[in-house]
Amino acid sequence: MFKKTYVLLLLILLHFCFSGFAGGIKGTIKNKKGEQLSYASIIVKGSSRGTMANDEGRYELALEKGSYTIIFQYLSHKTLEKTLEIGSDYVIFDAILEEQSVALNEVRFSAKAEDPAYTIMRKAISMARFKVLELDAYTARTYVKGTAKVNEVSGLIKMLAGKKIEKETGLKIGQTYVIESINDINFKQPSNVKEKVISARNNLPKQLQEQGANFIPVARTSFYNPKSFGDMISPLSPTALAYYKFKYEGDFNENGLTVNKIRVIPKSEGENVFSGVINIIEDSWYIHSVDLKFKDDNSSNTIKIIYSPFKEVWLPVSYAFRSDFDAFGFNGFFNYVTNVRNYTVSINEKYHQKPVVIDEKIDKAEAIALKSEKVDTKTSLKQKEITRKQLEKFLKASEKEDKKERKSKGEDVALVRSYSIEVDTLFKKRTTDFWNIERQVPLTDYEIKGYAQADSITKANEGQYKKDSIKNLPVFKVSHLVLGKTYNYGKRDDIFGFYPQSLTYASPIAQIPLLDFVNSLDGYYLQAGIKYETRNKLINRTSLFADLKYAIGRQILNFDIGYFNFQIKKNRSFEIKAGRNIQQFNANNPISPFTNTVYTMLGEENYMKIFQKDFASLEYRKRFSPLFVGILGVEYAQKKELQNLPNFKPWIDIKDKEFSSNQPTVIELNDK
Repeated sequence: MFKKTYVLLLLILLHFCFSGFAGGIKGTIKNKKGEQLSYASIIVKGSSRGTMANDEGRYELALEKGSYTIIFQYLSHKTLEKTLEIGSDYVIFDAILEEQSVALNEVRFSAKAEDPAYTIMRKAISMARFKVLELDAYTARTYVKGTAKVNEVSGLIKMLAGKKIEKETGLKIGQTYVIESINDINFKQPSNVKEKVISARNNLPKQLQEQGANFIPVARTSFYNPKSFGDMISPLSPTALAYYKFKYEGDFNENGLTVNKIRVIPKSEGENVFSGVINIIEDSWYIHSVDLKFKDDNSSNTIKIIYSPFKEVWLPVSYAFRSDFDAFGFNGFFNYVTNVRNYTVSINEKYHQKPVVIDEKIDKAEAIALKSEKVDTKTSLKQKEITRKQLEKFLKASEKEDKKERKSKGEDVALVRSYSIEVDTLFKKRTTDFWNIERQVPLTDYEIKGYAQADSITKANEGQYKKDSIKNLPVFKVSHLVLGKTYNYGKRDDIFGFYPQSLTYASPIAQIPLLDFVNSLDGYYLQAGIKYETRNKLINRTSLFADLKYAIGRQILNFDIGYFNFQIKKNRSFEIKAGRNIQQFNANNPISPFTNTVYTMLGEENYMKIFQKDFASLEYRKRFSPLFVGILGVEYAQKKELQNLPNFKPWIDIKDKEFSSNQPTVIELNDK
């Protein structure tokens, strides 16, 4: 009787836990031509809840019973609002979005010869820093998904390393791999980001999972910063006009706001510039959306971001990145999408202002009239006419004031950026019901197929994988002396993939494929190394190491022995080393051993100039910010000049040719 009552109560509890999300909306998003709109944004009006469509234009959003106004957004299309009644089942609604009609504003062209895009962008650039600083803090929940597939591998790669790659990584050609993650973001000025992985799923091979590929972080690219997406120059960078041309392609109206469509055109092709479209909201100068592309030698990439207003601040709600790559014999693609919801935002009112920005280049009379007006940190900028130069002065004074205030509170003002990530202990154990509610972007058909294929492959290879795992246990074999080996000890970290302790032996054989075994001063030489390392999660890493190099021609043993400690959270390291080694005169090591060996043995040219050094050294490093690293070091060294071996012969001995002396060439510059 008690057991039946317990089961009944459990069922009732589960009903109340999940009945609130019994229904919702789902469907497809297309344009009037019937084309699917990949990664369109779906937002519940008046809230921070929402989702985004997948690559096939399908969407799904769990909601409690009630009436909702749903907003559908997509780049270059009109926003659609639809009120729907949600009951106990899912409502099917297929959204059809109209293409946005863009009108040219004739007033902007009047008698001014300059393209109107330039004054729009100058004003947006002058306000970009305000957009960074007005967000005092925010929290949000994100759904992140990465999808990758290697379509083909060149015959040469297959022949040289195909089996090794598959064995070490488990990756299969033509297999779709998916990694999903539910992450919470906590941001606080000046740039303190804490990320927590709530749950993660993937169909990656066990080999990669054991190396720590278990979750995917949130992309936090901001085009309001001078550089975005690594070292790419943002169209809103203070230096943007040196890198880009801009073209005004018209504007459109959205909920009473005028949105300017600006074409971004690089002045010259390069790997650090974008091309495409950025949409800027008139008067407030927020980014409405971006559709940008960039290329490098190995890939073609696309970035699409849609923004929505929260407390009158426009923040990114959907982020889609695609990279099609063809490099080093591998051809494939990588998709990355992020949906952001449940924003809670804290605003800094000092920067959350809406001035009337005067462009000195266009509005010259107004700028002259405002020149004498004093602007300081107490000046209210709301609806105030102000020049771009005055805005710059206001920003400098305000940030200086902020820094002084943080310093008085005992905060580390030298800290420019701080990032930490925490992984929930249950991140691998969330139920299917949890994922049905939290997954914000439905899986595509090929992603579902990828999960199914991976499950089949995993089951088929389970026996072999166990055998390989047993092989990898830290047991010494004589063959390890020849081939080298890493012995891992302790329980592997399930999240980041490393072992608490490891012992690595590098064999002399390992340097032969790199052609690092001969020069004209040492003759042939053998190298080996051993390193013992301990790691305490992401807090501390300590190493003891010894590198040996025996020069057969000189019959001398070179060696480095040392101790290294890296305290990750404190961003500092300490190293002590001693030994005898050879170094190039040029500390930048411009000549690689591979290049030197080829020229030495085949062309009788010894371009690498080296000397012997007996030394002992201490070094302490402290990283204060991404831009500032402090280094304190001391070294005692005795240097010895080396001569070419008199009887050393290259593989191709060229008649009447000898190796040049081991003296570096000094290039002297004069004004004659």
